[in-house]
Order: sequence, then structure tokens, then C-alpha cells
Amino acid sequence: MTMKNPSLYTDVFVTFERACREGDLELAEHLFQALETIAQREGEEAWLQRAYAVLIHSPYKCRKQVRH
Repeated sequence: MTMKNPSLYTDVFVTFERACREGDLELAEHLFQALETIAQREGEEAWLQRAYAVLIHSPYKCRKQVRH
């Protein structure tokens, strides 16, 4: 993956993962929106697939709270 700014995406992604793990669904939703924005801007949909995978495996079912 050749994102122009992978560290920004990585920072947001790590925080998104933590919010999902800790059940902070409100924060996870905002972070997911940021991840969507970064992926769209950079043309890196594969990175967004990682976020979807986190949602699928989240013990708190973030996927039900996040708007697509």
C-alpha cells in the first residue's frame, strides 16, 4: 500500500481499534469517518478494509453503530 501519509492513517487506525476494544462506540464512529476520509482522499480502499475487519471482530459490535 502506497499511501502518501500512512502515519496519519496509522495513528487514527490504532486509536479506532482501541475505541472498539474498549466499547467507546461514539468515538469509534468519528474515527471511522476519519479513516473513510483518509482512504478516499488517498485512493487506498484496501486500508479501509482493515477498519471493516476490526468492526466485524469487535466484541462491542461497533459495526452496528458506525454509519457507512
